[in-house]
Amino acid sequence: MAARDGDGWVECACGNKHWGLNGAAGIMIVRGHEILLQHRAPWVHNGDTWGIPGGARDSHETTIEGAFREAIEETGIDTDLLTPLLKRASARHRRKQR
Repeated sequence: MAARDGDGWVECACGNKHWGLNGAAGIMIVRGHEILLQHRAPWVHNGDTWGIPGGARDSHETTIEGAFREAIEETGIDTDLLTPLLKRASARHRRKQR
């Protein structure tokens, strides 16, 4: 197993903190007209809310690899059953310059 080096907060130039030293990846799992959501534990960032599986991306992972790993960790889903239809990466948030 490769090293997990993505966990951590990044201070962003927008003034907020974001989870994922190497960015983050998430996956919207759709079947028919249904979307799989997960309920976040109360003690985590944005806790007690609903969202798609996702989290910090490790430095060696592509966006799809990170999203699939998070889906396995958070839902136990067999990613062989998933077909990526769209990949979107955003560079909207940048690390704060020191």
